[in-house]
Amino acid sequence: MESNWIITIDIGTQMDAHNWRKLFRPFADAVAPGVTPHSLRHAFATLMLEEGVPMRVVSDQMGHSSTRITETTYSHVTARLQHEAGAAVDRALGM
Repeated sequence: MESNWIITIDIGTQMDAHNWRKLFRPFADAVAPGVTPHSLRHAFATLMLEEGVPMRVVSDQMGHSSTRITETTYSHVTARLQHEAGAAVDRALGM
């Protein structure tokens, strides 16, 4: 059976969230203690937005029905974004 899911159980259906967390925990504890699947979603969204990926594309990649969900939940104002905003103002003013 073919599916669009990245991680599936043996029969090709979506893995239950509880089982996914149980599978993920030992790996996360060995590599980056405290990291959760949810924190990875935040990191993914933030990195994509910092790289200039349009909100609609990030929203679609995350499976959201609306960009508003992505924008209000996953869009963070980072130091990098603040710096880039300042640089954009400088460019606009010819500085």
